[in-house]
Amino acid sequence: MDTRFFELQCGYKTYEWGRIGHESCIAKYLLSAEPCRIINNNEYYAELQLWMGVHPASSSFVRLSTKHNSEEMVLLQTLLDEDERLVSHEVAQVYGKTLPFLFKVLSVRTALSIQAHPDKKLAETLHRQDPEHYPGTYI
Repeated sequence: MDTRFFELQCGYKTYEWGRIGHESCIAKYLLSAEPCRIINNNEYYAELQLWMGVHPASSSFVRLSTKHNSEEMVLLQTLLDEDERLVSHEVAQVYGKTLPFLFKVLSVRTALSIQAHPDKKLAETLHRQDPEHYPGTYI
């Protein structure tokens, strides 16, 4: 297994249920990684939505040093595609060269419902049982 550590630059989303400005842990994490970043004290930083992973809606980037002593940002998925050892051969055999999870920071200003997402097999079974589980939500 590969034992290198990589610095991630993670995406985040803003929603009104997030904490505001510098009181947000997300804002603090962003500042620790990018000290020059400007944090807006009137903006919500949705702490449920700090994503560390390869989800297409908000993929993480990896900061890499180049041969010329500079840095480049590479999509985490690109790095995983190039070297399956980063996820292990066993994980790659089951899930492919990707992360089988999405890590999220959970710290919010207001109460939220908890969501659980079924795996593909269970989702197919549930859909067969009730294909219109949200009746009236489409036109």
